[in-house]
This record gives sequence, C-alpha cells and structure tokens, in this order.
Amino acid sequence: MATIGKSVTGQTLQDIIDDRVTFVGTNLADGSAAAPSLAYSTDNTTGLFHDGVGVSTSVSGVKRVGVYADETTFSEPLRGPDGTASLPAFSFDTANDVGVYYDSGSVSIATAGVKRAKIGSRIETYGRTAVEDTNVEAFMIRKDGDTGDVLVVDSVNNTLTMVGEIYAGAGTASAPAFSFTSDSNSGFYSDGQNVVAISTGGNMKACYDDSGTAVVDGTASNPSYGFISDRDTGMYLSTEGVCAVATAGSTATTFNSSGVSLNAGTTLGTYIEGTWTVALGDGTINFVASTNDGVYTRIGNIVHFSIHVVWTSQNSASGNIGFTLPTAATEGYGIIHALNLPPSGDNPMVEIDSSGARVGYYDGKSSGVFVDYTESDLDAADTLKVHGAYFVT
Repeated sequence: MATIGKSVTGQTLQDIIDDRVTFVGTNLADGSAAAPSLAYSTDNTTGLFHDGVGVSTSVSGVKRVGVYADETTFSEPLRGPDGTASLPAFSFDTANDVGVYYDSGSVSIATAGVKRAKIGSRIETYGRTAVEDTNVEAFMIRKDGDTGDVLVVDSVNNTLTMVGEIYAGAGTASAPAFSFTSDSNSGFYSDGQNVVAISTGGNMKACYDDSGTAVVDGTASNPSYGFISDRDTGMYLSTEGVCAVATAGSTATTFNSSGVSLNAGTTLGTYIEGTWTVALGDGTINFVASTNDGVYTRIGNIVHFSIHVVWTSQNSASGNIGFTLPTAATEGYGIIHALNLPPSGDNPMVEIDSSGARVGYYDGKSSGVFVDYTESDLDAADTLKVHGAYFVT
C-alpha cells in the first residue's frame, strides 16, 4: 500500500497517473493475475503483479510473462519481426548479428551476420558442421517414424556408420568429389558417364569404365606401373602402339606389333618373330614357285629360319642357286631337308654370308670347299626345305 503523499488504496494505475502521484519508497500489494497490483481503469484484469519471486504481466486475468532474477518466462507464443541474417529477430545484447530469424517459411540461424543453418522440411547447414560431443551417438539421423538409423557419428570410436547410398557431385581431377582433409586435390571423381577416375596432386592417374582400367602413359623415370620400393622401374606407354619396360629410370625393353626390342647390354637382346616371301635364285635365275613360304625368329643377334619352296618350272638363264633372307646376314648355315640332288653332291647344305644364302655342298675331295649348285643341278620342278640360322650385326 502506498502511504507517502496520498493513499492509493483501491486506485487504478490510471487514477494514480491522473492524480500525478509520485512514488518514493512506496510498497504495493502483491496482486494476482486476475487482480494485478497495477492495472488499467478500463481493464483491471490487465497489468503487473508480484507472483512471489518476480514481476509478472497478466492480460485478461491470465499470466502472460514472468520476469525473474535468472530467467524470463512466456505463457503464450512470443512473436517478433521476421528479421534477417545480418539482423536476426531474436539476438543478443553483445552480438545483435547472432540469432534466429524467419526465412521464407523456415527458421534460420545466423552468426556474424551469415546464415549457418536453415530448419524447414529438412535441415540445411552452411559451412563447417562440427560434432564435439563424446558419445557413441554424438550425431544421428533416422528415417521417418524412427524406423532405423541412416547415419550415426560415433565420437568415442571415431566412426561414421551409414545405411543406403551416398550421392556426390561429379568433381574434377583438381577437386575430386571424395577427397581428404589434408589433401583436397587427391581422391575419386566422375570423369563422364560410367567413368570413375582417381587423381593425385590434381592430375588424373587412372580411370575405370565399362571397358576396364586405364592409367596415365607414364615415362621411363615415372612408369605407369611401378613398385613402392622402386618407383622408376616398371611399365609405361612409350608412344602410341609401343609399350616399354624401364629399369632405374631408363628404357630397357619395348613391345610393338613387330615384336620385342631390348636395349644393348641386356641379356636377351632383340626378339622378333615374322614371315617373308622367299625368292629362289640369285638374281639371274628365277623359278616359277607355287609355294614360297619363310618364317623366322630373331633372338638377340641370331636369326633362326625355315623355308618351304615348291616350284613348277624355271627360266633358262644360268647361275648359282640361292634364296632371299628376311634380314641382312653376316654368316651362318642351313640344313637341307628336301631336295633332289645330283649323285655328286657331298654333304648338301646352305651357306650364308653377307651376299645371302647359297645352296650347294661341301666337296670332301677338295678340302671341304663349298660348291654352289646351278640351275642345271636342280630338277625343273621340285621342293626345297631348309632350316638354318645366321648372325646379324
């Protein structure tokens, strides 16, 4: 009850204001929500009252707001302006750009004037989202109706458990869709429809598609396929159609459609397999052949060969008998397996030198001198089969 200056017992707030009553050390009755201590002349159920530990506001006899030493309570919904990210509807004294605001049918949260999260039909986050709770279910997403976990973050065991599929953007070699915190330009990305690629250091290193696996071409010093303990030894693509093997950063072997080629100093040397059309004669004698097949294998500096020649007639020119070779020769020999030879023939064979392959025999009566056959020694129609080998430079 007010006791200084004028009694205000039973007066409304409007009466006090109208009478210009000044309160100095005045004590009011506590009042209640239905009969506030300070009310209005036209509505004595609306005003302020003391509810035991704080000051409360009532409207139409019902408590709406309670103000206490450590909190303020609201009995009805609290509505504010929509607000923005830079000026949220509900913010703080020391940070008026941090708070909550209305965002096109959703509620958004802002810090430092920037939207960080949006809560509507789904929850969207902007920027980094951190989970700092130490719990086996520190963060969890469940299906509608609580029918099962979709994602669970376990901050005790540092695991992430997911059920279902993960969809990500395509990404690029320099910014893969799936990468690493400490290495953002290394990882997996999509290089086109049905193509999954791997990049390191922002560069594609391998890709996988319907046809299989493909890797970068590589070099002798950095092969496409190498070894962890020996990175400059392995296999790479030298040029189109040529596969190479490198050791210690240098090319040791190449493979192409013609065969295998090894660098000088290797154990095997060049390896080539092939065929050729055999021409029988020495340039002046020509045979009409129905079969003139030749096959050869070169290993290092040695060529092994076999020929099969069938002729039906020969020209009338005279000369020694020989046949062409697949490559130039230095020296070698051949063994004749089929040929009608004259009775005078002794040890018939093929001698090979830089001039080519010559068909003849060694005359044991003349200290092993090689004697060439001429066309007159051979039948007009016959078969010649020879196996032999020779050296090349």
